[in-house]
Amino acid sequence: MIMNTKEITTASPIDKLLDRLGNSKSSGNGRWRAACPVHQDEKSKGRTLSVRETETGSVLIHCHAGCPADAVLTQLGLSFADIMPPEYHELVENATYGKEDRGWKDIGSSKELIEQHSLCAGCPESIAFRYILASLPAPEDTVFVGSTGCTSLVFPHVAVHNIHSLFGNQNAIASGLKRSLKARFPDTQKDVVVLAGDGATVDIGLDMTMQSWFRQEMFTTICFDNELYANTGGQESGLMQKGFVAKMAPKGKAFDKVRLLEIAREAGVAYAVMLTVSKPNRVEEAIQNAVYIAREVGPTFVQLYTPCILEIGKQSMEGLDEMKDSEKMGERFAARSYITDEAQVVIDRLKADKKERKLAAKRFKKEMAVA
Repeated sequence: MIMNTKEITTASPIDKLLDRLGNSKSSGNGRWRAACPVHQDEKSKGRTLSVRETETGSVLIHCHAGCPADAVLTQLGLSFADIMPPEYHELVENATYGKEDRGWKDIGSSKELIEQHSLCAGCPESIAFRYILASLPAPEDTVFVGSTGCTSLVFPHVAVHNIHSLFGNQNAIASGLKRSLKARFPDTQKDVVVLAGDGATVDIGLDMTMQSWFRQEMFTTICFDNELYANTGGQESGLMQKGFVAKMAPKGKAFDKVRLLEIAREAGVAYAVMLTVSKPNRVEEAIQNAVYIAREVGPTFVQLYTPCILEIGKQSMEGLDEMKDSEKMGERFAARSYITDEAQVVIDRLKADKKERKLAAKRFKKEMAVA
């Protein structure tokens, strides 16, 4: 019989659980054993339920007899939300999950999906992460696939499901993940977004990147292009500009920057765009277009210039100026895109729908003012 539900108070998650378990016994620092309420009573000698409090304040439970965690919580009159820390509840209540027109303008007025990181001070990648996370159409139904590099320092701080892959195989992992999610959740749109640096995307991972495009895998690939291997000392990458001298490339790049946008186009990508992250509205548009097109048409690709200010000899506050200089007309990061006819249909529909929602909101506001 399910226990009577008590009033959920401000008690910590572990206290809520232990209070309802009753006859629990400490088995170490932050660990307990108890009788499983699904198949045992409190007087049972064998305690098959393991309980652990994590460093973040959330609670892990496991029945060694095989009872599902949700069944254990239901028997106690609890839910998974009840054993999550306050930070989780703050995200649920104050972030923009489920908001139809979420975007970069929500930054500063709502709970962000990233609030700290391990990148260098002033790193443009941190700016890119904030804009991307604010622009995802459905972060609650999105899974990131990352790879070794500076980006991997950020994913532990992101409030979106993510997987860390081996260096370069992120698109292979994403291919299997996207297909599995479609089979597991046939009635729910699940978005997969690859986010990796230029080393993982082009040099080490180009084979798997292109093969996912050849197969027309339905997910978005985002490349953080800082034009070198930044987190390992400044080695030369295929996307480094010709002639650039780095700490571990003292003779300078001998050949031109790999034309990745053109490779994406010729490999069958439906929507390929290159830009910097100096203008949040453009980043939002690119990310949302890419995700929506990947849902309906085919693979999409976004190449973002996120310069490593340390490796190019800039100060922490000069990253924005570097990006603005690099996106000027005729420069290597002047905004460019390749869009198939099928992808353009999706973009036109998105613009029309967004315009209609704005008009509807204005009409509603006007009607409320009159009332």
